[in-house]
Amino acid sequence: MIIELKGRVGHNGELTFDAPSDLPPGEVDIVISYLTEAEEADEALWDAQFAATSDAQFDALVARGVAEYHSGQTDEFDPTVEDD
Repeated sequence: MIIELKGRVGHNGELTFDAPSDLPPGEVDIVISYLTEAEEADEALWDAQFAATSDAQFDALVARGVAEYHSGQTDEFDPTVEDD
C-alpha cells in the first residue's frame, strides 16, 4: 500500500506534515524527496501548460497514437531499454 504524505521542511530543517489519523499499524519506509526552486518552477510551468490544453487536443493526440499503433508505426515498450 502507498500512502503519500505531503510536508514541508522549515528553515531550521524541521520536517512538518499532516498525517492521517487512520493509518494501519505496521512498519513503514519513509523516503523524502524535494524539489529545487528550478524544479518547482518547471513543475508549475508543466501544470499550467497541462491545464491550458483542451480536451480536443488530448483527444487528437490519443487518436494519432492509436492510428500509429494500428499502422505498425510503434515499437513494443521495453522498460529495460532506454530509448529517446
